[in-house]
Amino acid sequence: MYVAVATGGVWKTTNGGLAWTPVSDSIGVGSIGAVAAAPSNGDVVWVGSGEANNMRSSSWGVGVFKSTDGGKTWSKPMLPKSQHIGRIVIDPRDPDIVYVAAMGPLWAPGGERGLFKTVDGGKTWTNTKSISAQTGFTEIVMDPANPDVLYAASLQRERREYGFLPGGTESAIWKTTDGAKSWTKLASGLPTGEIGRIGLTVCRSRPSTVYASVHAKAAANGFYRSDDAGSTWKLVNSSNGTAWYYSQVRCDPTDAEHVYRLNANSQESYDGGKSWTSFAAGGGVHGDAHALWINPEDREHIVLGNDGGVDISYDRGRTWYNVENIVGAQFYAIAVDNATPFYNVYGGLQDNQTWAGPSRTRNAFGPSNADWYRMAGGDGFYNVPDPLDHNIAYAESQNGGVVRYDARSGQTKSIKPYPKNGERHRWNWSAPIVPSQHTGRTLYMAANYLFKSADRGDSWTTISPDLTRNVDRDSLPMRGTVPSRDVLGLHEGTAEFSNISTVSESPRRAGLLAVGTDDGLIQVTQNDGKSWTKTASFPGVPDTTFVSRVQFSAHNEGTLYATFDGHRSNDFKPYVMRSTDFGRTWTSIAGDLPDGGAVQVIREHFRQPNLLFVGTEFGAFFTVDNGVHWTQLKSGIPGVPVWDMQIQSGWNDLVLGTHGRGVYILDDLGPLEKLAEAKRAEVAYLFPARNEIAMTLNNSRNSGMGSTGFTGQNPDNGVRLAYLINTIASDDKAKLEIIDGGGRIVRELPVPRRTGMFRPVWDMRVGAPLTAAVDTNVAAGRAPAAGGGFGGGGFGGGFGRGATASYTAAPGSYTVRLTITPKTGASTVLTQRFALLRDTEQAMSEGELKALDAFRFKVVQFQKAITAQQTRGDSVVARFAEVKKAADANAAKLTPELKQSLAAIGKELASYVKEVGQATASRPRGAGGPPAGGPPAGGTPPGGDDDVGASGQSDGSFTGRAGMLNSALNSSFPVSAAQQSQLQSLTRELEQHGARVVLVKTDRLPALLKSLQGAGITVPDAPARSQ
Repeated sequence: MYVAVATGGVWKTTNGGLAWTPVSDSIGVGSIGAVAAAPSNGDVVWVGSGEANNMRSSSWGVGVFKSTDGGKTWSKPMLPKSQHIGRIVIDPRDPDIVYVAAMGPLWAPGGERGLFKTVDGGKTWTNTKSISAQTGFTEIVMDPANPDVLYAASLQRERREYGFLPGGTESAIWKTTDGAKSWTKLASGLPTGEIGRIGLTVCRSRPSTVYASVHAKAAANGFYRSDDAGSTWKLVNSSNGTAWYYSQVRCDPTDAEHVYRLNANSQESYDGGKSWTSFAAGGGVHGDAHALWINPEDREHIVLGNDGGVDISYDRGRTWYNVENIVGAQFYAIAVDNATPFYNVYGGLQDNQTWAGPSRTRNAFGPSNADWYRMAGGDGFYNVPDPLDHNIAYAESQNGGVVRYDARSGQTKSIKPYPKNGERHRWNWSAPIVPSQHTGRTLYMAANYLFKSADRGDSWTTISPDLTRNVDRDSLPMRGTVPSRDVLGLHEGTAEFSNISTVSESPRRAGLLAVGTDDGLIQVTQNDGKSWTKTASFPGVPDTTFVSRVQFSAHNEGTLYATFDGHRSNDFKPYVMRSTDFGRTWTSIAGDLPDGGAVQVIREHFRQPNLLFVGTEFGAFFTVDNGVHWTQLKSGIPGVPVWDMQIQSGWNDLVLGTHGRGVYILDDLGPLEKLAEAKRAEVAYLFPARNEIAMTLNNSRNSGMGSTGFTGQNPDNGVRLAYLINTIASDDKAKLEIIDGGGRIVRELPVPRRTGMFRPVWDMRVGAPLTAAVDTNVAAGRAPAAGGGFGGGGFGGGFGRGATASYTAAPGSYTVRLTITPKTGASTVLTQRFALLRDTEQAMSEGELKALDAFRFKVVQFQKAITAQQTRGDSVVARFAEVKKAADANAAKLTPELKQSLAAIGKELASYVKEVGQATASRPRGAGGPPAGGPPAGGTPPGGDDDVGASGQSDGSFTGRAGMLNSALNSSFPVSAAQQSQLQSLTRELEQHGARVVLVKTDRLPALLKSLQGAGITVPDAPARSQ
């Protein structure tokens, strides 16, 4: 199954909806209007980009795409000027025959509009029905009994920033009976004059029955039915609310009298549309439904798409399962706070309220939906924390409805500014709210005026005149003329015009403010609103273009950035401007930003003035040279609309609020800060490393959601390092070392011998060369890997099954050192200092932390000592095996005394091996006991006791008791006196076991060899062994 998410791309499930994967990210556009899979070949998938709902926030597309491998790869765009696709249907007999209902541009006439058909899989296209430059097609449905019979709905509509005409006289229902060679307009019984959006469905069980939801004037508006394949129609119900936005109808595949219509409150009818009852009204199902699929083989199985996502029912809508792992969140605006240890992200969602949640968690899995909490209802827009108290936030819904929220109690208070002194407020759909960075408890909020509050919104003062052009939108033209006030659906779903769309307070000086308006003005005050400087024209920017963002510089008081969004006039150019004189004059810094992606937001880095970021319709971009050249941020960020972004200064993270795929965080912008400098380095450049919390992830919890829930990603738990190699030869030596405050090399990481940027993560675990290799499962917060234990009596490089010969480094100062050594010449040595910060949730004192670190080091040194002793013992065991083999081959020559001596030495070495074990490399496979990897997880060694410890050995053995020291390596508790005493005792015991082997090697074995030689038994000389 495939799902088209409004601005989140296409998602696919292969297991009935339990797990979903985005499959269209490679096409570079998130806005989707239609998706269809060929009935004859499920791997053939067609996608029409550009959502079809004509909303004020609708995003546009770049054409139609085709996949022949189930979404793995996609064609180049076809019909690239269509912008919005209403529906795609595929002939069930031939996947190369495809029909596309192309709506054309929403914000202007022209483009590719009509009913397009291809018979060769998209190589060529024919517009089978074209009406005018203002009218496209929003719907096409196929007769289930005859693929050459199709019905289609034309739609004449135009939207502008200031208004909307959702219908016209060219909207109609059309029919073809010859596979689109000719089309007939259906009229009998249907409304005449102005008509808006029409939804159609043909009943599978009785194809002569066709239903239509028709947006029309007065009594003609409603639900229509035809029982003669469209020849005649009759109005059966006269309700049809918000038809321009919904108008989706579906017929039960087994019952032609059972029909659904989708709306804010969807309904179903069992009498052919005469009477209606609520559908999908409970069970946590979101309203505002836009899509419905009914399984043609099982009418009980239905899938509903709405403003809250996807819901699945297996009992015809009585109960529902909500799909949580399709990420389609449409953020209008986001904010961040300075909470510790991890900051929170705040934001407002399209028709899904305002929320806040953690940027990461202490768990081994990332934030889940349960970690987020709701602050206000309605459509969510600005949602900003109070700078002095992150428990307080200012959360906004539409029309300037703002509340103050207190997270401690969950209570809210309305603080919306209300008109006084004859004011008339015109609110932007997403009205800006800005808490002051300079004065506590102070807020700014804007309608067409700028308001200020000194008491967190309890009271407001108007500090400006009307800062807009104050244009009467009813005087502005649409379709070439000023529409009359009684036209069908005039301005439905359109926010008020001539309002303030963006506000910025200078981070350098209180009272220095700038506003941008939706009618193309920027106004600046340097005295907290007492006087204003207005700019109405900008180089290269069309007059009255929507100001999507103004942003003061953190580095220069007079520097101000602005972005403009012209898509509401069908202008998709990127407009990015900079002023250095408080907004009086402006210069473009759009540089080489790609055409076609209007810009919504700009942010300047707080330390590096040349580092800027912008969010566009098709992703996020950055520049390191103040706008001369721009580069797209990828690394997992799809090409979806980025409507807001913030830089969290404490962690130096870039937080992106996308309008279609939720929130993305780019951890640590340090490399981008220094990128220009790094490129000038002769050999390499080591970027500054960010301080990190010395934290052990909590692996004791799980999300409990299996495959069906959503969990975000935590950043890698460790220190994110970064270096750029500009020049390196294949025979150069390179290494990256972590050095502690005492000068010890606590870890060495591999360095690729090629040029490029590299961002390894040190997982904060001490490793080679100081200790043995690190178990990456433990480092990542997962359960230790199976194996590596005492199987077969072997030590295996760690204290017991799944142990790791490593541990988490202690808080303190560290240095990262990159060394590149050429075959000839001097080495390039680069260093950066950083710190592992103490975890505030860790209860140990500084002294206890130091004692634990010292003890851990002693433990790993003890591990090395055991491994070394095992290696020494292995050589003696191997030599005795050779001697025993020679003796057994000459059994007739063995005296009772020789037999007794052989047995005694064998018993001594077997006892030693049982206690101390063998090195992994020396352990013979299948030589008795459990396999070399250790006993099976959760089981006992074959043929062994049930009384075994973590090592796989009897708890009473030396190795069993040594395995008890594992807890000190992988858990953070103070070292006990018992552990200290145990390590001392085991160290002495290891020395004793070593002495046993030395005695065999230097005394008993030579004496045995001499006796065997005297008995005429020749033993081969021992081969040289590496030690």
